[in-house]
Amino acid sequence: MGYIGIVDYGAGNLMSVSNSLNFLGLENKIVTTPELMEGASGIILPGVGAFPDAMQALEESGLTASLIQAAKTKPFLGICLGAQMLFEESDEIRPTKGLGLLPGRVQKIETDLKLPQIGWNSLQYHKQDPLLVGVPEGAYVYFVHTFKMCPSDSNDLIAACDYNDQVTALVGRGQMYGSQFHPEKSGEVGMTILRNFGNMLCMDDAISLDTKNRHVWVHNIDLFYGQAGSDSDQAKGDGTIDLKGDSKYITIASCHFFDSGKSSLCGMTSETGPN
Repeated sequence: MGYIGIVDYGAGNLMSVSNSLNFLGLENKIVTTPELMEGASGIILPGVGAFPDAMQALEESGLTASLIQAAKTKPFLGICLGAQMLFEESDEIRPTKGLGLLPGRVQKIETDLKLPQIGWNSLQYHKQDPLLVGVPEGAYVYFVHTFKMCPSDSNDLIAACDYNDQVTALVGRGQMYGSQFHPEKSGEVGMTILRNFGNMLCMDDAISLDTKNRHVWVHNIDLFYGQAGSDSDQAKGDGTIDLKGDSKYITIASCHFFDSGKSSLCGMTSETGPN
């Protein structure tokens, strides 16, 4: 596994993210050049402040093109304002174009509660995702924001929270994610999410495991599966497999996975065999 690049464009809380990754034993570097962006195995885009100022700072940093390329080709996590910047446009202060990596816009939270939303709120899941493996629905995470992400495509919505308005908490498409909450300030729950993000960098075949719910998440690889003794089917793309029945599996970390003969997870390999 290579390093996680933390993008420094003058509008992000870099050290709290870096300290959290260091605590987890995940190698990281502050990214200040396109070369460092290209060399990273994954990217985190933090962000604090106002949307127009952040977009201007990113443009002036000379990192915009390499950042967009990274978001399309490697694990990517935007945090708070960094998540909002993934969208097409924001209404904060004045209409301002974002990176346009996800369809939708950023709008002010419509609530009778005090703004900004500062503090802990619970996650409401709209779908399962490998970034949330080991994080139960209803877990509390830490928010500081006044504006919310409004994805146009409901398939991009992973989790939300209630603030007398539905507030998007987590979006994702492929390996590109945007977290409105701060995982680096969200205790053990946040550390689990950052650990899951780090795991995405080390999975040679892009496989992640949910041992509690007995799922295998598969991303953009050829996967063969089926009943033992029967003709296996082939699937390609993102998805999950329920670990049940009498299929023939390999065993990794108390979870079972069947493929065409061998699988790799963070450098560990195991041959197929009877369950």
